[in-house]
Amino acid sequence: MAWDLKWDVTDDEYYSDTDRISNSSLGVFRASVRRYWATYVDGSLTPPAATDAMDVGSALHMAVLQPDKWAESVVIEPKIDRRTKAGKEAYAQFFGASANAGVVVTDNSGTKAGYRDRGQMVITRDDAQAVMDMAAAIKHNPLAAKLLDPSRGDAELPLTWTDEATTLRCKCKLDLITEDDDEVVIVDLKTAHDATPDGFGRAIVNYGLHHQAAFYSDAVRLMTEKPVRFVWAVFDKAPPHEVILYELDDEGLELGRSENKIAMRRLADCYDFDAWTGHWCNRVTPIALPRYAWNKRLAGPS
Repeated sequence: MAWDLKWDVTDDEYYSDTDRISNSSLGVFRASVRRYWATYVDGSLTPPAATDAMDVGSALHMAVLQPDKWAESVVIEPKIDRRTKAGKEAYAQFFGASANAGVVVTDNSGTKAGYRDRGQMVITRDDAQAVMDMAAAIKHNPLAAKLLDPSRGDAELPLTWTDEATTLRCKCKLDLITEDDDEVVIVDLKTAHDATPDGFGRAIVNYGLHHQAAFYSDAVRLMTEKPVRFVWAVFDKAPPHEVILYELDDEGLELGRSENKIAMRRLADCYDFDAWTGHWCNRVTPIALPRYAWNKRLAGPS
């Protein structure tokens, strides 16, 4: 399929670009204007590095959407007891070998970050097995198996566009996008400790996933007149790794969209006036105890 907003860049080029606004960077701006400025404008802060948990999530994406790249992209960390001298030496040797085997040698080549610099991820053998089990669990949900079939669409698709209201350049990277005669479907993979509707509903609020759904959907709507659906494929981290599909209701999507517009307008003003004052600067902000504190008090002594 031909997507008008497709951005022909490598993963490194996509993630190193700080000129375009992503859903993630917009989230940083919401949390702290100054942190956004330091990270994406001034460059005095580097974006957060990938974590082990993020590597596991990336490995799941690879196993489900790009299985042909698994062997070259996923490095299985050997099971080593690092409490012993021999274990520490073996562990150092394992990571040190990357400096000799890799195509690109960096200052941190003998670390997990060194592998990440070369587009690889390091996960434990147990995590690798859990990833494979999660990927295999898809077959128990026929609709999920259909939606997550990478041969039906485009996986890991980067897009770039200009926001009409603010003229800010934007970007996103879709896990999977498919199109048929009636609609376009964006599928986003997530893992969860609690994949139930209540549990994932809390995750939507806690991690601002309604912002993501609106941000990605609105980008795709610029390329098609067909209805656009945004579906999360949520993998339960606990065996047997049930795969559950969720689609946010119109009210939730509209909330994400309206909050995105407000944040984009404020961000554009910061760029236009080169004024990066924090939300709580030059003021004393009243603060109240969270509701649960009062609930605990009313419940009596613990």
